[in-house]
Amino acid sequence: MDLLTTLHASFFMIFTIKCVIAIFIGVFWGVVVGAIPGLGIVLGISLGLPFTFMMGPVMGISFLLGIYKGAIYGGSISAILIGTPGTPAAAATVFDGYPMTKKGQAGKALEMALYASVIGDVFGEAILIVVAAQLAKIALKFGPPEKFSLIVFALSIIGATSGRSLPKGMISAAIGFMVGIVGTDEVSGSFRYTFDTLELQSGIGLIPMLVGVFAISELVMLAEQRTGRKAVILTTSDNPEDNRVSWKELKGEIRTIFDSSVLGVFFGALPGLGSTIAAFVAYGNAQRRSKDPDKFGTGILTGVAASESGNNAVAGGALIPALTLGIPGDIATSVLLGAFMLQGLRPGPELFEKDAAIVYAIFIGLVISSVVLFIWGKIGIKLFVRFCNLTREVLIPVVLLFCFVGTYAVGTSIFDLGVMVFFGVVGYFLRKLGIPLTPFLIAYILEPIAEAEFQRAMITSDGNPSIFFTRPISLFFMVLVILSIVFTAYRRIKSPPVAEKEF
Repeated sequence: MDLLTTLHASFFMIFTIKCVIAIFIGVFWGVVVGAIPGLGIVLGISLGLPFTFMMGPVMGISFLLGIYKGAIYGGSISAILIGTPGTPAAAATVFDGYPMTKKGQAGKALEMALYASVIGDVFGEAILIVVAAQLAKIALKFGPPEKFSLIVFALSIIGATSGRSLPKGMISAAIGFMVGIVGTDEVSGSFRYTFDTLELQSGIGLIPMLVGVFAISELVMLAEQRTGRKAVILTTSDNPEDNRVSWKELKGEIRTIFDSSVLGVFFGALPGLGSTIAAFVAYGNAQRRSKDPDKFGTGILTGVAASESGNNAVAGGALIPALTLGIPGDIATSVLLGAFMLQGLRPGPELFEKDAAIVYAIFIGLVISSVVLFIWGKIGIKLFVRFCNLTREVLIPVVLLFCFVGTYAVGTSIFDLGVMVFFGVVGYFLRKLGIPLTPFLIAYILEPIAEAEFQRAMITSDGNPSIFFTRPISLFFMVLVILSIVFTAYRRIKSPPVAEKEF
């Protein structure tokens, strides 16, 4: 069957009323679960999976992919409105999204997040469709040394996100590393700092920690503020320009969105990294390239555009090794691979030969889901912005309820609620001491991956550390690390002191 005939069959498979409705429902459900802190992408796909048993392959997979893409965008909604990422992938969006909301620009921030998400989505899909097999071959060349060097490069972002005080940034990162070490050593299987507690053997949960550090600490900060005559915590500006993104503003962010989308596809194609790291690296890259990097974290569109295009482009990138090699790029794509197998489809090279029409129909469904995401996003922005006009007495209990319900839903564990409250206290004192939260979060997320890849590299080389400098790809990233450190140091010497950032 030639390509034209295959595409013709694919169009007839996907362009049915039932398939389009399934995509609309999937994207909507994804946005909802993504926006509620603690629920997230994997839970959303898992809850939707049973419904695919009564659907055909094209409709069922497109439905789940709609949830996947909707949830990644949905995480930015709570990140922007309440300073708490709905999903870990939206953690970097908090840094500029929430300060924009505090300035009355929630509508502008949400609109930029939507535009960046859709553009990043479409870019990732285009790469997936055109060069999936070629990128998968490149991804296979990344062994433990290359992945470790890449993570070290990502860690160089800490220097750029430490605010005015580099020592405080290092302290924050050190705390993050300490928290990341807790649990079971992935390579040796030994327990570390678990204090004979069964729940800590799997480490400190990301969602309880994330919700505690960002949401609970912020709620405490808001609650201790004096309630004046006006109890509204966040307000929307009466200026229409503060509630929409102009064409000029969008055009000004195209370069950032493109660069971040490239990084998103790249990180998505590397199994085990995913959208959270992609968002941080994209954010750090945009800050390094900026002519005024000290504005990052104060509420600027570039920060929102970078993180959202970076994490959304991962969706297309993560499907590259999943479909071409049968290797999941992250947890969400692992669930999606299971859905493929349940539908009688076996991901791998043969998938493109035996079921090419179905594969291309799913690709077209991905593009449709991006259009649907844009539609739902535009409809929802006006509703989301109204959330800013809730009074303190309403907002704090509502957000607190979402925090407890979302955190408990992840593992149905009371222990997780205790972890959330504990890190809420930690986050509160870090804020009070002026210690930025960004390095803490970056270090926590990257530590387990970096440690595991380092140990594997050492095992591979019989303990010889030169392996990181003798392999071309690894050496390339190590050179980038050195350049990044030099650039950050030079900028700090040349730049005048600036006010501390909140995150």
